[in-house]
Amino acid sequence: MISAYLDESGVHDGAAVCVIAGYFGGVGQWRKFEILWRKILAKADVPLEQFHANNLIEHRKFFFNFPRDKHKKLIDDLAAAIIAYKIYPISIGLVLADFNALTLPQKQFFTGATLDDKGIPGAARLIDSGCPTKPYFMPWMQLIKRLASYAPVGGKAHFFFGVDRPFAEYATELYGWIKNNPLKLYADRLGNATFPLAKETPQLQAADFLAYLTYRHMIERNALNDWSAWPAHPLRTLLQRRKVAEDLIFYDKETIPEALQMTYDMFGNWDAP
Repeated sequence: MISAYLDESGVHDGAAVCVIAGYFGGVGQWRKFEILWRKILAKADVPLEQFHANNLIEHRKFFFNFPRDKHKKLIDDLAAAIIAYKIYPISIGLVLADFNALTLPQKQFFTGATLDDKGIPGAARLIDSGCPTKPYFMPWMQLIKRLASYAPVGGKAHFFFGVDRPFAEYATELYGWIKNNPLKLYADRLGNATFPLAKETPQLQAADFLAYLTYRHMIERNALNDWSAWPAHPLRTLLQRRKVAEDLIFYDKETIPEALQMTYDMFGNWDAP
């Protein structure tokens, strides 16, 4: 069994990018992490319910009056706590303008529609509609597939989302859709979805930390139209325990065609007019 704690950033009207991100690991590792996270916040006189990644990183609201050295130390200590144990990051983002430039069948495929070739090579067609008006389904679907693949055979991947976060409503809808339209390869590994309070759950706060920093990095890279720069600290630190490179993916005008090409290699040009 693995437990995955997930959060989002950019799932709002007018956002240029959206990100689904978080960490997964075994229950024992999460317990050790929680003790350390609580200890670090208590030492810095930060009530657990006051932790919000955007406020911490942007040095505002509760953290506005923190001296620069205390502010930096807290960020460094929290980042170090996340990589101290065997909990693994996963972060998938999408440039919304590049998704919106896709054809309708391509949007349907990337948001959950299924391809079926009925055993005839080159005859693949979409057999359902997906959710093409909800672009955040694209990183969501990819993330769920990857997490399910990490669950051991005979085991489950269980998912946790903050009920007090804007993403809770989306997560309920998304996970319900997936359970009713199960992933063919990993349907038997999808466990339960649970919604604890993020303000009481260090594991979700770690997910918030990663999601916000990934979102900010993507905003900067997209604005510069330059995706070559590797994330700076603290995001670089948070990603140290990635299992494989594909656990950090930014879908844009270059990587979306690459993903499409992989489907063409398997099924032929299924979206040709």
